[in-house]
Amino acid sequence: ESKWQGGKRLQFEQGMKYASSAPNQGELVRSDENGESWKIVDGYPEDYEVSDRGRVRGLARFVTRIYSGGSCQKPVRACVLKQYPGAKGYPCVDIGQKQRRVHVLVLEAFVGPRPKGMHGLHGDGYKRNNDLSNLRWGTPKENIADSIKLGVWAHGESSAHAKLTEEDVLEIRNSRESLRVFADRLGVSRNT
Repeated sequence: ESKWQGGKRLQFEQGMKYASSAPNQGELVRSDENGESWKIVDGYPEDYEVSDRGRVRGLARFVTRIYSGGSCQKPVRACVLKQYPGAKGYPCVDIGQKQRRVHVLVLEAFVGPRPKGMHGLHGDGYKRNNDLSNLRWGTPKENIADSIKLGVWAHGESSAHAKLTEEDVLEIRNSRESLRVFADRLGVSRNT
């Protein structure tokens, strides 16, 4: 339940427990009756929260609607935001007219700001598993190494764009014939 007083939202939620602070951050963490922890989304302190299980919710609030004759305040109900696949298949939500990747929101809220040059990595390689225990910041090189180790990275014959088999490649490398002969025989460009 939310009440408004002097233009500010006063939050009264049943079943929510307030912890003193989160690791790496001096802000409030709220845990609900299911043990799911929620933190405010950075940059939207009165509008959105993200959970350690990879869910994002909009908080009850009033939004100002501007129209040609003036403006009015419209109430918005609290709800869990629908996630959709964004670029490269990562689950995203729209926050403040901006598309945000859910795994990045979780990491920023519970671990801290993204270090320069780092990516949000999924421990199990599954993009839709945005549970905090599955996420970490890491380098692009670590991301690719994880993808190869987990069998998610399509390379060699397993790539959808592969034109040669591993057997063809070994034959080419061990042969003294010209690349032109192999390219003609296999029906590919010499640059392949």
